[in-house]
Amino acid sequence: MKLNWLLLFKRKNADNLLFLDYDGVLICPDEEIEDYVKRLERLCKKYNLKVVISSSWREYYPECLKMLYDGGFSGEVIGHTSLEGYDRNKQILSFIIKHHFNKLLILDDMPLWLFKKYHVQTDFRKGFDDEAYLKACKMLDIQ
Repeated sequence: MKLNWLLLFKRKNADNLLFLDYDGVLICPDEEIEDYVKRLERLCKKYNLKVVISSSWREYYPECLKMLYDGGFSGEVIGHTSLEGYDRNKQILSFIIKHHFNKLLILDDMPLWLFKKYHVQTDFRKGFDDEAYLKACKMLDIQ
């Protein structure tokens, strides 16, 4: 039996976290950002998710927030991953170690080998489309 080591950071009374990338998730050639944000909003409400910006855009945190809220998002953004380094796996892990989680989801178009069971890898051309939304729901339902 294989141990899921991330369960060491899972707590019933902790937040449900969603780590959010921008390029390839919310910013894509196929749709307007508002369409992606509507799906994100629906997902966050359904699972009581709190957003953590993990995108390279986090360096421009106020602009990230403005883009989300101007797009119609009304959920809670609780922060962003560290600005140090370039390894997104390490940045997300560092945040999880400090904050713990109850449910966990990562939306990113990059492969994240450390978080396979919690990661919906979007197609950078399609972004957070209906197919990715359904995968995210299934992933959260089994946690």
